[in-house]
Amino acid sequence: MTLAPVSPIDLPRSAERGSLSTLKAALRTYSCCDPTRALLREANADLGLPIENGYIAKSVYSIPQQGMVNLLGDVLPHYRGSYSVFSPIFMGAIETGFPLHQIDAHIVTGAILFEERYPIVPCRTLKETVKSSVVTARERLTAAMRFVCANHRTLRAGAHLQGARPSYLIPNFSQYRVLLNNLRALNNAR
Repeated sequence: MTLAPVSPIDLPRSAERGSLSTLKAALRTYSCCDPTRALLREANADLGLPIENGYIAKSVYSIPQQGMVNLLGDVLPHYRGSYSVFSPIFMGAIETGFPLHQIDAHIVTGAILFEERYPIVPCRTLKETVKSSVVTARERLTAAMRFVCANHRTLRAGAHLQGARPSYLIPNFSQYRVLLNNLRALNNAR
């Protein structure tokens, strides 16, 4: 199964690839419009993999027979964000990761199908550390998506619900200083 992003023109052809028809709705801000719904119906996809979308309405995620699977850039439910290591560093964690979860009617509450974790590699600056984490996540994502697509039914049967969730971390100045201090501690521990 090919997991390269597809354009709207390629969507019907992508649904014919592999043993599990997969649709990647790489339409970003247009994910909840009538043309997207029409493309999903035409593709007759079994599973949807939205790429870099915002909110996805039930009228969209319910079209593929097995629904849609979403990627988040932080370990759920502990940390929530998009390719961010801010929260784990703020909390003093030494690892981060990403989950793939089934989309449901609420924002970021779906059952977790797969989760990959990896160490936070501290760099000289917070910006470099975030970039490094993004690169690591992107390097591991394709294999994770292939695995979830190939094993979706089994993973869905064994998926676990998310527990209590903290709120998003948008650091104020004093929290930013904690982030920097914790990053220094990570660097010193290396």
